Amino acid sequence: MIILHTADWHLGKRLETHSRLPEQKRVMDEIVQHADHSGAEVILIAGDVFDQYQPGNEADELYFSTITRLSRHGRRPVVIIAGNHDSPDHLLAPEALAREMGIITLGYPRQEITPYQGNGWAVSRSAPGFVEIAIPDRPPLRIIATPYANAIRLRTALDPEQREEALQDLLTHHWDALARDYFDADGCNLFMGHLYMASDPYHPEPEPDDEKPILYSGGIPALPVSALPAGVQYAALGHLHRTHRISGKHEPPVVYSGSPVSYSFAEAGQTKHVVIIDVQPNHPASYQYLPLTGGLPLIRHKSRDIDEATAFLADHQDAYIELTMVCAEYLSSEWKNRLESAHPRVLIIPEIDVLENGLTANAPSFQLDHLDDVFVAYFQHKTGIPPDQAMMDLFHELINEDDA
Repeated sequence: MIILHTADWHLGKRLETHSRLPEQKRVMDEIVQHADHSGAEVILIAGDVFDQYQPGNEADELYFSTITRLSRHGRRPVVIIAGNHDSPDHLLAPEALAREMGIITLGYPRQEITPYQGNGWAVSRSAPGFVEIAIPDRPPLRIIATPYANAIRLRTALDPEQREEALQDLLTHHWDALARDYFDADGCNLFMGHLYMASDPYHPEPEPDDEKPILYSGGIPALPVSALPAGVQYAALGHLHRTHRISGKHEPPVVYSGSPVSYSFAEAGQTKHVVIIDVQPNHPASYQYLPLTGGLPLIRHKSRDIDEATAFLADHQDAYIELTMVCAEYLSSEWKNRLESAHPRVLIIPEIDVLENGLTANAPSFQLDHLDDVFVAYFQHKTGIPPDQAMMDLFHELINEDDA
């Protein structure tokens, strides 16, 4: 059985003031093409479909058009779980229509899908957090599916003193029970989750920049690969944006598909993928990464010279550039305007050269000329508008407090 695994679309996401929708439309086309060309029989989308709880109309339209094509208008089942960026209720709102289109959506960890007959396939069995898909002439596909889980989405009261441990125990015991009841050597047994898992839970891979953290006080802790139930042949994960396998070579594949687009400069240089899984009963699953190229590259560059920086921007027009501009005192409006005119997608970070100012790293304090100009430039860079007088008054009040 051939299955496509993807996750972390973050439809509607922006990079500062720049919309990523044009790139997202291109990678959605690529994902559909990979699904069709690989002969994928089932699609798994492991959470963070949207970037916001209430996405805009364009993000919604792109979502519906993409899943309609992925499902081949109901002939190919698509299983979607909610991530921590998703509103479960927003994903579930069109459930009746989605069911007709072959979309199986689990918004909450304990949600149960009512068995039904699809277009040439069926949801043959189900339980809270579990679904079995029957396709003619194929072994049954069993999926333990866990959307993003916390106490609120589990709708369970937990001891606040031991909430993290209780969440982990609750999930792992539930997974073990489902595996005992439904996994066997006659079917294909998969796990699907939007969570933070690591080969070493004490040193997990950092969460992406700008990501709503899963690892927070009272949330679910990083889970070890060993927490997965026995019998899992492949675990399709979402949340981390880098495509990578976290399980050992002698363990079943536990794989983050990663995001289809680089969403922060921490992801600069990453190649994005979907994962194509080939799984048969009672055999180790195999998989391959297929690249996605529709997103623009993200590049970090540091410069001390305005002419060099401008030339670099001219040579990298089809990218997002995070330009750290090292200045003796402050980034003048003339330099800023020149850099912004040289590139449509440049994010400028001024960096004051402390040594050039005759200061040392150990200096306890210093007065910086043109501090108002630096604040105004930073505020306008972050918000797109200059600060009003009330904001400037608050800034001066804070500066005076620091000097007091």
